[in-house]
Amino acid sequence: MLGQNAFTGGGRGGRGWGVEGWQRKWGSPQQAAVNEELWKRQKEISDLLFQKRIIAKHIFDREEQQRVAEEIGLHLDHVRRFLVYRLLEREAEGGEGGGDGGGEEGGEEGREEGGEGREEEREGREEGRKEGRKGRKMEKKKRVGKRNNNQPLSPRVSNSPHPQSSTRLTWEALPALLLSNRAKEKRRVLKEKRSHEYVEEDDQEDLDEGQNDLDNDDWNKPWQEQQKQPQKQQQKVEKMGKKLSRTERIQLAIRRRKEVREQERQIQIQKSQAEKKAVAQAKFEVEKERVQAELEAAAQERQRIEEARRQEEEAQRKIKQAQELAEITAAAAKAKAEAKAEAKARKAEEAAKKKAEAQKAKQAKKEEAKAQKLAEKEAAKEQRQAAHGGGKRKREGE
Repeated sequence: MLGQNAFTGGGRGGRGWGVEGWQRKWGSPQQAAVNEELWKRQKEISDLLFQKRIIAKHIFDREEQQRVAEEIGLHLDHVRRFLVYRLLEREAEGGEGGGDGGGEEGGEEGREEGGEGREEEREGREEGRKEGRKGRKMEKKKRVGKRNNNQPLSPRVSNSPHPQSSTRLTWEALPALLLSNRAKEKRRVLKEKRSHEYVEEDDQEDLDEGQNDLDNDDWNKPWQEQQKQPQKQQQKVEKMGKKLSRTERIQLAIRRRKEVREQERQIQIQKSQAEKKAVAQAKFEVEKERVQAELEAAAQERQRIEEARRQEEEAQRKIKQAQELAEITAAAAKAKAEAKAEAKARKAEEAAKKKAEAQKAKQAKKEEAKAQKLAEKEAAKEQRQAAHGGGKRKREGE
């Protein structure tokens, strides 16, 4: 049974609730109806969380819890309490810590960090024992009084929201109970694993307390200074076979655990460094191959561009040569045509000139013949006139 709220980091109580513990849990009898409505509302919230399929998401991530709370419109405390309730199966994977109380703070962070909930566990156990003692005393008084009055023992009356079953645990109490059982089982397994060591289970709590004292308290400064010195004295005592006291055994166990942790830490650091180095080397090789491939691709691209440019220049040169040849051919043809035309024109001109000269000579010859003919005609005429005139004059003379 519980001696404190299951979701506030409380511990495992005694065999009974006790009046104060029960009323602290459920309130006065007048709260029964209110608690019944609250239980229904919590059941609705639980179903809603299952419908949203967020139960398997990041139980230890507070930002994720806050996001879920805002998404479904609930307070963060409600979401966290349901996540703790529904995800108890992950408790076994969360580390040694968590405590019997299985509180939201102590249980969750203890599972996450692997042991930070021991302080809450001790406080919860102490308060749970007190509440349990009170509850047992009250129940004993009731039983004794009823027996003395020869009255039969009546079933226990509770203010549970489930009046039909006074012994039934509510869903709020169930997570802490399961966590308590799991913690017991884990402690039993750990005890079996450590059975070959001289540190008993009860000494483990003292060892944890001694660890906190050694780390935090000022009274242990001289021992801390002594711890910095060589451990020849301790080794000598161990060789002599002297039986160590409880404090010395605790200190020795702490020292050994520190040494083991330091060795594990160094091994982990070396392993991490080796992994980082391997990863860096792999990344370097990949990057080197990528850069080499890029360089080869760039060289091939430059070669392709150079070849294309050379081919283009060759084509341009051939085109230019063809154009020049065409121009030369055209110029030669033009010159030939011009020469031919010029020769033809000159020949035609000479022919025309010869024709004109021949025509002129012919015309001159014709004119000369005409003039000669005309002269002959004039001479003949004059002869006729002369002949005619002599006769006239002869007649006139007559």
